[in-house]
Amino acid sequence: MAVIAIIASIAVPRFARAQDGACVDAAARRLTSELGAIRQRAIVSRTAAPVSMTVGSGKFRVSGIETAGLPCAGGGFDLELSPYGVTVGETSFAASLVTFDAFGSANAGKLVLIRGAQSRTVSVDRAGGITWK
Repeated sequence: MAVIAIIASIAVPRFARAQDGACVDAAARRLTSELGAIRQRAIVSRTAAPVSMTVGSGKFRVSGIETAGLPCAGGGFDLELSPYGVTVGETSFAASLVTFDAFGSANAGKLVLIRGAQSRTVSVDRAGGITWK
């Protein structure tokens, strides 16, 4: 019984870290995909598309463009909900807002997604390129 308790005390924290890492990776992929779709819609509609984020939560809101048919239909998405469970820890975007213009360019910046001790940084460059690491 003691051996099982020792093994469990080692395995459970490692499993939790691995699960947090997988969830943050999935959230970063989803955010990258969402922002790419919003950028594309801004180009097609020739309209600026601001995306606001709330630091301390996983909420993102899209305005300025029609979101029907996009994954963020309804004007936004929340990465704090299952299965992700992540929050925006910090951002370098002015006023926590990234805006894609009608040509796909954006105000450059970064945001950090956090779950437990795991984090990933999502970056948007001035040309509108979106990456995460």
